Amino acid sequence: MSGQKELNVQIRYHAPLHGDWRWGPWDDIETALSQIPVAERVIGLWVFLSTGVRYIFKSGVQDSDLILDGQGQSTGFVFLEPATLTIGTSPGFAVNGTSAVFDGTNGTSDWRGWGVNVDRRGVGPLVQDTEFTWNITTGELDIVSPLLEGETLTITFDPKIVVPEPDSSNLDFNVSLITSDYTVQTSDFGTKLIIEPTNNLLVITLPDIATIQKNRPLMIEVGGAGCVKFVTTSGQTINFNGANSYLFVKPGETLTIYKFVRNAGTNTYEWRVSDPVGNFGKTGRTFTSYDDVTSVTNGYWLNGQALDSNIHARLYDWVTKIAGDKVCAYSDHGTGNNYLLFSLKDPATGFFYIPDTRNLFQRNSSATRDAGVYQADQVANHTHSISTHTAPQSGSSTPCYTSHSDAGTIPATLTTGNNSGGGTETNPVNFSINHFVIE
Repeated sequence: MSGQKELNVQIRYHAPLHGDWRWGPWDDIETALSQIPVAERVIGLWVFLSTGVRYIFKSGVQDSDLILDGQGQSTGFVFLEPATLTIGTSPGFAVNGTSAVFDGTNGTSDWRGWGVNVDRRGVGPLVQDTEFTWNITTGELDIVSPLLEGETLTITFDPKIVVPEPDSSNLDFNVSLITSDYTVQTSDFGTKLIIEPTNNLLVITLPDIATIQKNRPLMIEVGGAGCVKFVTTSGQTINFNGANSYLFVKPGETLTIYKFVRNAGTNTYEWRVSDPVGNFGKTGRTFTSYDDVTSVTNGYWLNGQALDSNIHARLYDWVTKIAGDKVCAYSDHGTGNNYLLFSLKDPATGFFYIPDTRNLFQRNSSATRDAGVYQADQVANHTHSISTHTAPQSGSSTPCYTSHSDAGTIPATLTTGNNSGGGTETNPVNFSINHFVIE
């Protein structure tokens, strides 16, 4: 292959994703680009320099697509130039000697940490552990046969793969704090945004998806108080819990947004979400609590309170999508049984009501009753009876009771009235809980 660097030890490099082999290393990146034809490049191809720095064609195969791999770390192969020793002249071996230490002392080079190969002139390559031994830790090299004056040894070294220990410099990522409406920049991808509304609705606009590198994550963490609404450009799609052009995120929730290429041939892209943590997909569901609390994170006590449709934009968005008989006008919420419904927002204030289900029992709906329909208390149909005697009392034509102690003598005249005992409602045995709706 043209353009390869001549070494005593030839090394091949393999791009594992594509099965493409390259010779190397290159002296500099300009030489590498000039010697690797565009037609032979593939995404995922590694390009090594003689310094050990590794580059990669990560998102394309043009010169501008070749970037440092591993965030610029000196990762990859490192080489040591071959050395030639002349016995009696070069530091190390003595004439007729068989042992020397190469640790950087007494004028010797420091070869510790490197694998060595020994070629003895007139003999050829020596067999390790048979004709020579090498202590990679101490740098001691021992030759079985004594070395004569003027003999030469050629030492070549095995390339080393260097992977730096992780440290804060290669684990860190950029973090930006957003406290007002913001348009995401292409440079934000690969970083993290902490978004903190202040009792309001923040709108975060995503860029044109065609300008974003695929699969590069944008990490999102929402704090503060209020709501964050992500909106797309030109109605582009966020494929998460259905295809939408917007996505609400509440304080305490996190997610990652990235570009997914559905069909590269037709340039079909979509935004997707990974690692979501929060109430996503649960808005409008209800839950109960044994605690005497009236407020939980992104959950609201169903006590008929009015909420701000900006601060609670995700819940109100859900309200606008539920069946019409489950909502009422804001001004009608206090009429009849409408207090059991959600209301639309007041055009003037932007507030909307949530249901008030306090002191009410829930009952699973049936084919004859839809969910959310109110039913007043009542007593089931039943009868009462009393036994009378049709025969008149003595000396009279009036019927009398048959079960009274004075049977036959007391007239059967009934007096009606109300029993003042009991409570203010009809109910079964129960215990109290608090009922919440999830935003």
